[in-house]
Amino acid sequence: MVLGTHDSFVFTLDQQGGKSPDAPNIPGIVEWFVSVERVISNWSITQSLGVTDQLKAGVRYFDIRVSSHPRKSDFFIVHGLYGPKVESCMESLAAFLDDHCSEIVLLDFNHFYEMDTAAHDRLINALLRRFIVISCC
Repeated sequence: MVLGTHDSFVFTLDQQGGKSPDAPNIPGIVEWFVSVERVISNWSITQSLGVTDQLKAGVRYFDIRVSSHPRKSDFFIVHGLYGPKVESCMESLAAFLDDHCSEIVLLDFNHFYEMDTAAHDRLINALLRRFIVISCC
């Protein structure tokens, strides 16, 4: 059995970064009474632990949802709002794997938002550059 998490990297969301492409449709009138971003954040944060702490707790399966950002060149974890950069999450994973080279983690990129073929290729190449193992322990 492999221990995994849902929306694995949604331990923080940027309430000032705008709604992400997967955001729920909330009627505009709600904005008169509450901050929609705050409501979405409260509904959407699914993890209390960051990447490294999840790995230390034994998580080896990661459910990942990714989007480009309309005003930035980086890829972001999303769940209603923009979360951490994919690159920072992958660096945390890679650092753990560098120190624990007999471990295996499963990365399930199951949702891509606002990504054309070129963006998808850029993401794949970044992952390959960081995770290709030449030699281990």
